[in-house]
Amino acid sequence: MRLLSTLHGIGIVATVALRAAIGPIDRSARPEQLVAYLGVCPQTSQCGAPSYDRPSTKRGSVLGRFLLIEAAHHYDTHPGPLSVFFPRLKARKGYKRP
Repeated sequence: MRLLSTLHGIGIVATVALRAAIGPIDRSARPEQLVAYLGVCPQTSQCGAPSYDRPSTKRGSVLGRFLLIEAAHHYDTHPGPLSVFFPRLKARKGYKRP
């Protein structure tokens, strides 16, 4: 929780709510499992040779996904280490896409 609260856009209330949405952190053995639980990982559909990346799965914790998206929107207007990444992502995916 202490590490989460150091990020811009995530205050103490969002940190506690995100911790409650995730639950015990040790139940996710790998980071990919936590990302899949929050529903922010892209879907990949593959039939034969071509592989297509589709939008995120949007399954799992609605509250956790909402808090992460709101924290990401903070970087649209506030300077920080991730603020240079946000405009590129917004141009590629759109503003309201997770």
